[in-house]
Amino acid sequence: MSYLSKIEQGKVDASEDILQALFARLQIHYHGDARFLSEMKQLFASFWEALDFNEPLEEHALKIRAHEKELLYSPLVIEYRLFQIYDKIMRIEETESSEVLLHSLQEIKVYENYMDELQLYRYHLLYDHYPDAQIRLHHVRLAGYYRKTAEQEIALGMAYINMGDYIEACEYLQKAYAMASEDGDAKRMITAAILIGNCYSCQNVEGLMLKYYQKAEHLARQLKDTNTLKELAYNIGSTYLEWKQYDLAKEKLLFSKDLEEDRLGKVLIAHKLALLYIEIDEAQEGKHYIEMMEEALDEKMPLIYHKMLIFIKLRYRENYLDDPNYYQVLMDIYEQDTHTYFGYRLFHSRYLLEVYTHQRRYKEAYLLLQEIQNHNFPKKHGI
Repeated sequence: MSYLSKIEQGKVDASEDILQALFARLQIHYHGDARFLSEMKQLFASFWEALDFNEPLEEHALKIRAHEKELLYSPLVIEYRLFQIYDKIMRIEETESSEVLLHSLQEIKVYENYMDELQLYRYHLLYDHYPDAQIRLHHVRLAGYYRKTAEQEIALGMAYINMGDYIEACEYLQKAYAMASEDGDAKRMITAAILIGNCYSCQNVEGLMLKYYQKAEHLARQLKDTNTLKELAYNIGSTYLEWKQYDLAKEKLLFSKDLEEDRLGKVLIAHKLALLYIEIDEAQEGKHYIEMMEEALDEKMPLIYHKMLIFIKLRYRENYLDDPNYYQVLMDIYEQDTHTYFGYRLFHSRYLLEVYTHQRRYKEAYLLLQEIQNHNFPKKHGI
């Protein structure tokens, strides 16, 4: 029993014969064949390389999935467990990813003490998808301890964006852009440039925002990357909408709409277009986008998107600024989780500010402005 305990604790390196005997007693077929392990290591290497360079993964993943039973009882069990989580996250709906990730991270944590440095890097980087920004930041920093990459710097930048610290975010994203450029990784250069543009957008720095969006656009055109061009058009259009430059906003958002196929993407574009058309006194056209938003919404999507639909519908009514339901739904959106929905909350805060100003609740308007400027979310407003 003491020898078994030492094996479990990693204090002794048991021979192949002893391992085989232990598995035999457990009625488990242990897969330690050298040829099998060599083939699977090559498959894993192909999968990770494709993941690192944003290439199609399904062909590699299918081959690995076909050997699940063998890999779970082999020296490659940790590699397979890590693959499983990345594979799940890539295949499931974005709205379900947080729940799947939380469950998967609990399962894999027991292997942490047995991971090599590259596995530890991948394990900690999984927290890039974690809902809480502080926990995410802690683990993404740990990933950088084992390996410094453009991907890891982007994850750090994203964590700071979700906390509303755009200056700190830009520092890491600039590093990511430079590292990706050195590696010839055009796709991560695009990602970093878009995120830097987003940071400047949130700080109302139009010149720098457009500079980085244009960098991303030039790269995307060279790669014929329509998804990125769509995302850029949405980001620029949403920013112009906030800045009340409606003609520019309309052009970009309609371009993005024509390329969008994802349900959540359709929800967000319809949300912006419905707001745009009410601002330019074309409510009848705007109602078309309310219907589009309703059709694209899925029950599984987080509650905030359903609240955003209610907000739009109420805004299309007369005297909406005096409607307590309109105020309440804005508060519901504003008081959502700070780290996960910071951008949505910041976007809707201007409409909450409009309510306070209309109702002459100037003290609450002042406090809200302070919070927005200091990114000090959340506090309660109103009675």
